[in-house]
Amino acid sequence: RLMVWDVAQNRMCLNLPSGGYAGRAAFSPDGLRLATLGEEGLLWTVGQWTNAAATLFASGETGLGDGVFSADSRWLAVVANLREIHLFDAASARRVALFQARETPGIQALAFSPDGRWLVALCKEGWLQRWDLDGLRRELAALKLEW
Repeated sequence: RLMVWDVAQNRMCLNLPSGGYAGRAAFSPDGLRLATLGEEGLLWTVGQWTNAAATLFASGETGLGDGVFSADSRWLAVVANLREIHLFDAASARRVALFQARETPGIQALAFSPDGRWLVALCKEGWLQRWDLDGLRRELAALKLEW
């Protein structure tokens, strides 16, 4: 069960049932969004708790793991099936990239570099894999395939 509580107003804002929620959530650094990751992946607009702003993953579609926002709150990266990383534009909830871990499945955690250039995955066996997001954007822009 996930409950979001507004302490200033002493009221519950969001109460997700335990049936579909696995206990992972991430707030964007700017405080405008909340990603809840469990049986389904939802993106919420803080303060508008009636309906999720977007469904990132449908119920039962995939096994979701860690989720993290970039420092500027522009990107949301989510682990799926212990091997895939889905990169979303946080404002539109549009999936812009899919990265695959090169080795055995087991992505444990994700992190963006403070400047947002790098996305790093910590894997079960203790190794790190990183992606140069700025470099990828430049390559795509040269092909007129910008994110």
